[in-house]
Amino acid sequence: MKSNLSLYLLLGLAFAAFGCEPSDGGSSTDAGEMAGEMMAGEAAGEEAGEMAGEMAGEMAGEMMAGEMMNTGNGTCDAPYTFNDNGNGLFTVEGVLNGDDSQGSCSNPEAVAEDAVISFTAPETGTYRFDTTENFGIDTVIYLQSACGDAASELACNDDFGSSDAGEVQSEIMIDLEAGQELFLVVDTFETAEGSEGAAFSARAEKITATAPVLEAAEVVFSNRDYFLAARVSGSDMESDVETIGFIFTIDGAAQDPIEVPFADFGDIVFDGTSFTGSVLGGLGEEFAGVTSVQVYVIDALGLSSEMLEVMVGEPSQIEVDGACDLADGFSECGEGTQCIPESEEVSTGTCQTVFPPVLEMGVAAYNAEANTVGFTVSGTDLTAMGADVDGVEVTFLDANGEDLLGQPVALAVDIVVDEMDMSKFTATFSGAWVDPAEMIASPTTISVVASDALGLTSEAFSIEVGTPVMANDGDACDTYGALSVCGVGFICVETCTSSENLDNSCPMDWTVSALELDTATMGDNSASMITADGGSCGGGGASDVYSFTAATAGTYSFTANGDADTVDMLIYARSYCSSYIPSLELACNDDIDTENMNYNSSIDVELAEGETTYLFIDSYAAQSTGAYTVTATMAQ
Repeated sequence: MKSNLSLYLLLGLAFAAFGCEPSDGGSSTDAGEMAGEMMAGEAAGEEAGEMAGEMAGEMAGEMMAGEMMNTGNGTCDAPYTFNDNGNGLFTVEGVLNGDDSQGSCSNPEAVAEDAVISFTAPETGTYRFDTTENFGIDTVIYLQSACGDAASELACNDDFGSSDAGEVQSEIMIDLEAGQELFLVVDTFETAEGSEGAAFSARAEKITATAPVLEAAEVVFSNRDYFLAARVSGSDMESDVETIGFIFTIDGAAQDPIEVPFADFGDIVFDGTSFTGSVLGGLGEEFAGVTSVQVYVIDALGLSSEMLEVMVGEPSQIEVDGACDLADGFSECGEGTQCIPESEEVSTGTCQTVFPPVLEMGVAAYNAEANTVGFTVSGTDLTAMGADVDGVEVTFLDANGEDLLGQPVALAVDIVVDEMDMSKFTATFSGAWVDPAEMIASPTTISVVASDALGLTSEAFSIEVGTPVMANDGDACDTYGALSVCGVGFICVETCTSSENLDNSCPMDWTVSALELDTATMGDNSASMITADGGSCGGGGASDVYSFTAATAGTYSFTANGDADTVDMLIYARSYCSSYIPSLELACNDDIDTENMNYNSSIDVELAEGETTYLFIDSYAAQSTGAYTVTATMAQ
């Protein structure tokens, strides 16, 4: 069984040395209409014999011209055919004039004109198909055993060169049996605009394929952060090495092969038939202590080199303040230090002493009535630029010390760094607890682990969970009611505010439309300038806001239907318009029925006579906005 190497990049930085980003195909221009038409002679002469002779001559000439021009329209119904030039070389020229299918490596957002060429292998062997003589279009080619049937695809290629250097032509090498028929589709990466009638040329050539030769390999593995770095060199007559393979030996046992594409995890450079390549990636803790590895390389045809047995070394150590490069896995900063790059755009920097966050104190509370939990932790994080804590993981425990959720959960916390002492920080969280149906028991203890931007983590810090404190009129408070609650008659809107004095209206600069009962109202939230903060079920993007006042007491249904497949509505209602206050949200819904693919939204809201609610027509993940219809009806 083969496995893939999982690459993770320290500090989340991706550098060109690690690999190539997927090509966008480059830009294409029209190659122009093919010039020249077959000229047919006109019958001349008055005698029947002479006319017959001329007509016969013209027909023969047209047949010969048809063979040279590959009579056909380049579609599945009438594909072009290759001209046999001898010595195993086949060529074809034509125009793009159809759209029979798309290949697996085609641009999924582009439907372009293409051309189909049939080919029957005259003998068993390896064949190369390419479009290297095209300079006006960005080709994509794919081979199918059944014309127009994407499921029959045998191979697909967009760019076999460097798209950054403008090398946007295509190449496929494949083994075929004598008499095997297939269809080469010449497509373009760009859209259909300008591709119709564009000229193309393609070749098929029988080649002699040889396995690559691996001449040297060097492999190092860090037992501290489990990074692997490898360098190889060798030769390959076809210059098509794509992959490096490893078979590690751990405790005397050979592991499953790990095969790594150079394009995804490193780089490979060809100089004629010679190549040099390198990869860098994370292997995982289970490879700690590895001492030897067998290394091999694989080409585009799947031919493998012989294996080289290599002893696995350790990266060389760099002293404090020494120059370092995150893209160089053959060296690493010493214990207690880390390579800090000069900026987010580069991989080079210096080895600096680093310290993990230290949690020193904290409080936590749980509100059983609101089903919310909150905590505040504070501590120090010694870095040159001040505390850089960026998240926490929390384990919720019951009275018996059992994990209520089965695993730690990462939470988005509000982090404040002390302006007087930049090494000190406070992290705060307050929010809804899990679905009550999933809750085994109220949390009695939480265990918090803080992490910083360098990936360093604190020791676990345990906090006993108490109950919310009581906040008075005008005091700062927790809108989720976990860390603090307001007294009777007060609502938490940043501070405890009297319910009688609460202004429920929307901000003055918002456009709010009145929604009428049993009247379909059309809108388009993609044009809205209102960006609300979302509801408990999501949202937070461009939104239209409506007000609805109940003429009589009862339950009302509000439904928002997207007018296109790309529009995914989300609707919520609140009695306090300006911002999300959990206790003042009346309802929130994203999808009516996902199992039946009904991604419209509907909510039911109970209203008193004369009560006004505010409806927000938002969209899933603050995206998928567009035209919609919203209605208000009495619930059945």
